[in-house]
Amino acid sequence: PEDRRRQAELEERCGEIAGTLRDRAGAEAQVEGLSRLAWLHLRLLAARQDLRRVSRSGTAEARSLDLAEASVRDRLSRKDLDEELRRTLAQQAEVIEARRRAHAQAGQRLERVDAEVERIRQQVALVREQALLAADDAQIAGSVDALSASLNEANRWLQQEPDLLAGLDLEPAPPPDLFAGSRGRTARPSQEESS
Repeated sequence: PEDRRRQAELEERCGEIAGTLRDRAGAEAQVEGLSRLAWLHLRLLAARQDLRRVSRSGTAEARSLDLAEASVRDRLSRKDLDEELRRTLAQQAEVIEARRRAHAQAGQRLERVDAEVERIRQQVALVREQALLAADDAQIAGSVDALSASLNEANRWLQQEPDLLAGLDLEPAPPPDLFAGSRGRTARPSQEESS
């Protein structure tokens, strides 16, 4: 529910910016960039849910992994083991260690995804505020260009982490009407909003 609310809020802000850009030169490309950024935000939220599950699992299972590893190490220290059992126990110890590494990696990725999600939200909020205060098209275009740079940075990072979004049931490209319902609005507040 919280992620849905955040996504809806971000799409609303992007829609307000798109409304401000309406009828301006180059608006279509800028609105497309906003749409791609909102879609990326949604994909990161979905990836974050998966990472949280793995991270919670690691936290919950840490004690049992410690106990299992201690048991395996204890058994491996025995001199009377046959080679087949020794090999199986050694492989079990490797699996336990691999699980620990996966849990740690999920925690690190979760921190990065959290930071990226927040950076996108803050960047969109800034562009919206700048669009409200902009005196001319050039200032608005500059703000949206900064947003495009933000999108490029997020995409660069995701190219380095291709498996982060793997398995998500979301298309890589946003739907054409991602925030069409908001697009007709302008970023200027109404009388009710400003009072």
